[in-house]
Amino acid sequence: MKINKTQTGFTLVELIIALLILSFVMVLCASGFKFSTRVWDAINSQSEQLDSLQAVQGFMRKSISLALINDRLIEDEKEIQHTVFIGAEKSLRYVSYSPQYGVDDYLYKYDLFVDRENNNLSLTYKPYNLQVNNKQDGAETVLISGVKDIKIEYFSGFETEDSNNGWLTSWDDQFVLPLLIKIRLIFEDEKVAWPELVIQMRNGPYVVR
Repeated sequence: MKINKTQTGFTLVELIIALLILSFVMVLCASGFKFSTRVWDAINSQSEQLDSLQAVQGFMRKSISLALINDRLIEDEKEIQHTVFIGAEKSLRYVSYSPQYGVDDYLYKYDLFVDRENNNLSLTYKPYNLQVNNKQDGAETVLISGVKDIKIEYFSGFETEDSNNGWLTSWDDQFVLPLLIKIRLIFEDEKVAWPELVIQMRNGPYVVR
């Protein structure tokens, strides 16, 4: 009986080469997976950041647009008029309605500013009443983190020596509200974009209350 001594199979060298190719393919797959994960995380982070900025802008737009300019109180047959809207280039103090829309109709005093120690856009607020001298500090909340600076401009609609095409850097001791308010933020991370926020005042240029 004749025995066929020819054998089929892999040699040791071929097996080693196959393992090396398989390892290389697995490394490429793992690198691709890690890259895809980083890209996905970056997209989610940017999306969450944009949603947060839009939510803050929505609150600011609604709150500031309903701001009052003056509060008048008749006391002992005398009229007391108090300016409740004070706009500066780096901060804004105003009186508007409650942040809990629909929950209460009380007025609140707001202060919008940048906390430079912590680089946050912050807002303090407390109930407002001209008849009650409330000296308590308002509750502070952080609207946006990582903010380095703020620039606020006020549109009067009139070109003057102090304005830039009708835009002023302050609004204090006025008898009317500005027509528009523009708020710009400068972030620590230059990649963060702040959609331009221009607020139209709903009360218009009128003395309120």
